[in-house]
Amino acid sequence: RIRKGNAPAIMTSIRHLCMNLFEHESSSLRLS
Repeated sequence: RIRKGNAPAIMTSIRHLCMNLFEHESSSLRLS
């Protein structure tokens, strides 16, 4: 179970992961 104190950190890490994936995808699209 997730404690309320951990929720913001988890959300930020997920957001960073999504941003990294998005940047990687867009850069790959630009190269091709």
